[in-house]
Amino acid sequence: MRRALTVRVLGRGLSIAMAVLVLGGCRDKARQAETPEPAKSGALKVALLTPGPISDDGWNASAYEGLQLIEKELGAEIAQKESTNEGEFKQDFRDFARRGYRLIFAHGFEFSAHARDVAQEFPDTYFVTTGGLQESVRPNYSPIVFVLDDGMYLLGVLAGKMTKTHKIGVIGGQELPPVVAAFRAFEQGARSANPRVKIVSAYVGNWNDAAKAREQAAAQIDEGVDFILQNADKAGLGVFQAVKEARGQGKDVYAFGSNRDQNHVEPSAILASAVSEIPKGFLHMAKAVADGTFQGELHHFRLSDGFISVALNSKLEASIPQEARTALDAAREAVRRGEVTVQVN
Repeated sequence: MRRALTVRVLGRGLSIAMAVLVLGGCRDKARQAETPEPAKSGALKVALLTPGPISDDGWNASAYEGLQLIEKELGAEIAQKESTNEGEFKQDFRDFARRGYRLIFAHGFEFSAHARDVAQEFPDTYFVTTGGLQESVRPNYSPIVFVLDDGMYLLGVLAGKMTKTHKIGVIGGQELPPVVAAFRAFEQGARSANPRVKIVSAYVGNWNDAAKAREQAAAQIDEGVDFILQNADKAGLGVFQAVKEARGQGKDVYAFGSNRDQNHVEPSAILASAVSEIPKGFLHMAKAVADGTFQGELHHFRLSDGFISVALNSKLEASIPQEARTALDAAREAVRRGEVTVQVN
């Protein structure tokens, strides 16, 4: 643009006229970029940003299942983009908003501040992040929180009852507030069942480095840990691999899955998974947009509402002692009835 304005032409009037034409063209293009693209056949347009690949068999895969469920149930036109660089979050939000996507999901707490800011620029677009804070809420922005802490607490009860070494491990992707909270809930559940339990923790530093997570899990097993809970997205697959290898060597160690029923990923290693019904929650929010009832507020989806559960691995379920199974069932009912408060702060 600068080059076009500094070209010398004969006659000052002609120069000014050309400048006006060029600037006018730029403004027209800018206005065109801000004009949302209409959906095909009037369908609701729904987009999803994920912090990692949807092939992770966990956190991101569940979000994509939610997007597909919205397409199936509401006939929506959908799109998904992996957005891993925080510097690109706002750009990605704006891109989808300008292209006419009426509802944009961003799957992670790390997107929340950016969604809050961009929501003010696009008042006719609805934004939902999986994770966020009450103070970030806007009329067209809602954070949703799947209270996986309820499920993590139950896995802790199971580990606390079954551990023989009294050492259990946790491995996270990044040390974000929801991940820390989930691990605290797991610890609370474990200590409610076994006050002698010691927690060994590690963070990968990202969500994709399965090799590093595998090393961390192997180190914890060498330290005497016999249960490991992962909440690390694709990196968590490395934890499952390390536990599988240890069990192949005769070690009595188990892994726990998170966010999705991951028992099928390594059936010989994963005893159970804490499951968030993310597709169900996504569909709930999309229906609110579709029927005009969307309200900007912080939503909590809990075990008592049917959004959180614990899935036992049928191939390993026989290895759970009756005492541990009884304690798990009792804890589940106590959480459901509100008799147990999961402390995560």
